[in-house]
Amino acid sequence: MEKHAEYDKQLSEIHDIITETRSKFTGGGTIALVWGVLSAIAVAITILSPGLGSRIMYVWAAHNVLGWSATLTISHQINERYGRVSKRGQDVNRTWAVWTLAIWTVVLILNTSGVHPLVFAGILTLLVGMGIFVTGLISESRFSQIMGVAEMLIGPGLAVYGPRDSGFAMAFVSLVVIVIAWGIGSWVVREK
Repeated sequence: MEKHAEYDKQLSEIHDIITETRSKFTGGGTIALVWGVLSAIAVAITILSPGLGSRIMYVWAAHNVLGWSATLTISHQINERYGRVSKRGQDVNRTWAVWTLAIWTVVLILNTSGVHPLVFAGILTLLVGMGIFVTGLISESRFSQIMGVAEMLIGPGLAVYGPRDSGFAMAFVSLVVIVIAWGIGSWVVREK
């Protein structure tokens, strides 16, 4: 009987550790909202300022610098509040660090190769959707997986099958809407 009580206590402790670790995976919604708002601004500038040409890269460079500054600040605040960022949180941050570098590299290649803007929008929205989906896999969030698949289908779909004159804008708007919805949804799902 005493052994059973000891095993029950150990299982309870393991359960508490798992629950605590899962609850420490926070900040994802806030980070996604920050990136969504920054993306909205960058997309608006991209769409409304076609005369910028290749100088639009500076807008997206600022987007990345501000986004990563916010991500690192939020991660630091999580670390201060909970003692450390969870393993999942670290994995998500590392994944997006590499993913951002990959996306930035693709953007530079596409921008200098004279690729059609609709192809550019389709590839970029596909890559962001893939990143959201992978985040869902790492964090075991079905919601993030669904949002990632939605972006992988909607963004490129609008770029390829949308109206020729507005497909580019529609694809980028879908990107902003999905990322902001993902951020808000991550808050809602976490609160329940």
